[in-house]
Amino acid sequence: MDFIQYDIPNSSNNNVIINNGNNINTNNSTIINDKNFVYTQNTPSSTWIILHNLNKYPSVSVVDSANTVVEGSITYMDLNTLTISFSAQFTGTAYLN
Repeated sequence: MDFIQYDIPNSSNNNVIINNGNNINTNNSTIINDKNFVYTQNTPSSTWIILHNLNKYPSVSVVDSANTVVEGSITYMDLNTLTISFSAQFTGTAYLN
């Protein structure tokens, strides 16, 4: 399980733990569970429609099949669906957080 722990300035031994969707029991800590979703586009397309069911408007990072970062235009359809439009068709992966 991966997590990041931050010290809170001017506090008495309190920490914020950002966790990848799993619950952690700790003393004197605030737990922030953040949902994420990984989408793989296996068929070349210039429009990706992603149903992620995160119940939020996530940040999005996209890489192509060569693992190069690609920029696109994101349209949030609702809290659980988004569309990414690109200038060319390609396959790759979208990381939503």
